Amino acid sequence: MGVGFAVMFAQAPGESFTVSPFWPVTGWFCGFAAAEMVLARRGGPLGRPLGLRLAPPQATGLWVFAAMVSGAIALASVLRSFRTEVDLAERGWAVFTLAVVLTVNLLVMGLRRRPLRAGPADLVSAELAMRSRSARLLLAGGTIVAIWSAPGGGWSSDPEIIRSLLSLVVSLLAFSMALPPERLTQAGRPLRWQVVAAVLLTPVLAAGWNAAAVEPDEQPKSPLTEPYANAALFAYVTPGSPWEIATMPDGREPDDEWDESTWDFGGFSLDRAVTRLATGDGGRQEGPLALSGDGHHVVYLDSVTDRLVVQHLSEATRRDLTGPLPAHAVPRPLLSHDGRLAALVSATGTELVDTATGDRTALPGVRRVLGLGPYGVVGTTGHRALPGAPGTELVTLDPRGRVRSRAPFDPTLPALATQDGRSLIVFTDDEAVAMDARTGRVTDRAALKLPRHHGPPEPLGWSAEGRLAVLIEPDGDDGHYHLVDPGTGRSSPMKGVMDKLDHGVFGLIP
Repeated sequence: MGVGFAVMFAQAPGESFTVSPFWPVTGWFCGFAAAEMVLARRGGPLGRPLGLRLAPPQATGLWVFAAMVSGAIALASVLRSFRTEVDLAERGWAVFTLAVVLTVNLLVMGLRRRPLRAGPADLVSAELAMRSRSARLLLAGGTIVAIWSAPGGGWSSDPEIIRSLLSLVVSLLAFSMALPPERLTQAGRPLRWQVVAAVLLTPVLAAGWNAAAVEPDEQPKSPLTEPYANAALFAYVTPGSPWEIATMPDGREPDDEWDESTWDFGGFSLDRAVTRLATGDGGRQEGPLALSGDGHHVVYLDSVTDRLVVQHLSEATRRDLTGPLPAHAVPRPLLSHDGRLAALVSATGTELVDTATGDRTALPGVRRVLGLGPYGVVGTTGHRALPGAPGTELVTLDPRGRVRSRAPFDPTLPALATQDGRSLIVFTDDEAVAMDARTGRVTDRAALKLPRHHGPPEPLGWSAEGRLAVLIEPDGDDGHYHLVDPGTGRSSPMKGVMDKLDHGVFGLIP
């Protein structure tokens, strides 16, 4: 139990802390099961059943129910891992749940089959009473831990309250059945067909669980509200509001001169896009959203279906990119300039999805995407890191996921690939460095002519004329957004954008 409390406090976030009974109960159960394993090793080989009922039939029946349901959910995650990428945490919970089910069954079977030591009647009665208590606690603790850990291995995030209430009811029932001492009586002959039926029914339930959650190969393109012919410029969030999409005003072109006095920030709201996402540890982060460089496609997490979807704004159509996702497993999406390709980056890996056909390609080893398009993908094998972190590799891959090249790369610097994927622009505090994406060699350098700022600029996207939009932290009253010519380092303030956006995402850059 002490270990469980330690894990619970170690996972407590800094700002908020919710006391959960799961970790203390799990710590107690693991310690109790370990002690029973030690006793089982000293108890000798298994023999014939003792013919005594060590636990109430209700407790045994509840355990069979919990083992079948939780085992099916965990097994569903294992089966799903053979055809798609499964989050590492989900895999861990699945393995843990199946281990609990197997451990309880083996230990209880040992209590029923280990021969009794010869001795006085009172000592034999005392040992039987201890075995009965151990069997009842194993069944109760196993029921609680299996039911509470199985949701971490693949439950949908929709029925959160119902699931918690169900788990609480089952837990209370399990403890109420385990606490009263059981009067030892003769056990009936076990019906082997019941055991066989339970074992066979579990994988059937697992397959049914996956089949219910699987999406069809071809998702219908369903129209959404009305088309938006004007290209999306940027998206932002204000407290208590949905994602707002600012669009190109009527009659304007990307290369027009911008007049701040006539800019009205017109556009529309993505009411079904998730703006705040629970991280699973009590914290929250902004919901995932990506805009294509042409301003006609957007990817967001649908608050109704819990799926990542791509919406074609000018045609008012959409396609699901994923199935329902738990909050902790939602990937970060990135779109190609034309919106044809989407990269989904998560803790377990990266996938490349063709948004027109739904074809999916795994990108092994890619943890950060710096550019994607018809040429393929430019990425790195490590995440963005703080200064002092070890180096990583710059990789280029073709659209089928085959690695073309590898080169050393500094993961601490912000970078963005050009739209043709041949070059990479990397920023330091005072320079724009052009690199060959395939070799990692520096091909050009330019001193940045930006207002005084803190840290290196953060690249946001490419303008129609080939300049790079960047975000800086100015040391004064200068704006946050600027357009930089990577060849000369010259810059100018970015027009037609609010300063500064909350979680700003950029699409078409004028």
